[in-house]
Amino acid sequence: MVRPLEAWTLLSNASMKLQLLLGKPSRVPGQWKELSTRVYWNTLLFESDLLAELDLPHSGIVHFEELVDLPGGFEPEDEEDEEDEGSIRPGEELVDAMIGQDELWYFLAEIALRRLLNRVSHMIYQKDSTLTLASLGPIASELDFQLSQWYEGLPQPVRFPLSGGPTSSPIQTVLRLRYFACRTIIYRPYILAVFQNEYACGDPTVKDCCFRCLEATLNQLEHISQHREGHLPYLWQGALSMVSQALLIMGATMSPTLSSLLPPATQIDEIISGVITEVGRYARLAPSLKLSAEIIRDAEKRRQISLASAARRG
Repeated sequence: MVRPLEAWTLLSNASMKLQLLLGKPSRVPGQWKELSTRVYWNTLLFESDLLAELDLPHSGIVHFEELVDLPGGFEPEDEEDEEDEGSIRPGEELVDAMIGQDELWYFLAEIALRRLLNRVSHMIYQKDSTLTLASLGPIASELDFQLSQWYEGLPQPVRFPLSGGPTSSPIQTVLRLRYFACRTIIYRPYILAVFQNEYACGDPTVKDCCFRCLEATLNQLEHISQHREGHLPYLWQGALSMVSQALLIMGATMSPTLSSLLPPATQIDEIISGVITEVGRYARLAPSLKLSAEIIRDAEKRRQISLASAARRG
């Protein structure tokens, strides 16, 4: 999905056909029910990801969210060929079943997290929002609690370590990146408030929320090459996320109060350099990614000039 407008055209067509199909559930044959359910949730996930980045019209598929069942397991197919059935060893069947179960848990985890991200967008980032730092506090706390509940509810095979330790599968890697991205988005308004008014960080609550945002952002950017691991459907969105998080960190380094919440400057420079290199690898895939690579390179040059100028004045 590195060409978002082409993806949007395909998703719109799929959404229209799904809405016609789901408008009368009896049209769906029993043997196709699970397949149509999975197609629905995949379409909703991809559309939500696009709408989070681009100002596009909603297709209306979200209105079926409460009507469509969550994905479950496929019914085993009847084996007509006794010989073929006997050629599958029990050990292979067990391994296939375990892999299938892990993939289902991953799918369900993605759906639950996407729903939470949609709530975050609706409650915090509405265009006509009148939230203040005081009214934002309870909302951010509740959303962060829901994110923690999502993590605690993950089955062991897909539960990732919250520390910087290695994950045991690409599934865990993707979920960990999505977790930290969600936490960053929840607390990002506090960083933006400090950008507008440096004295806002004098409030201990605001300062703590800024730290949580920066910590989650750094956790997302620390092992930057992980964004490529088992993560192809989210490559475009992942690249934009890397750029936006890196720009946020760049801005924090230029704020006297926020920079005190960051690791040493050499470590930050290394992280930013890694993001620039990684996004540069994607530049050839789509014009939007090429532009993102140019934006972050230019921003880093300007940041270094600004920091050097401030050091000379100091």
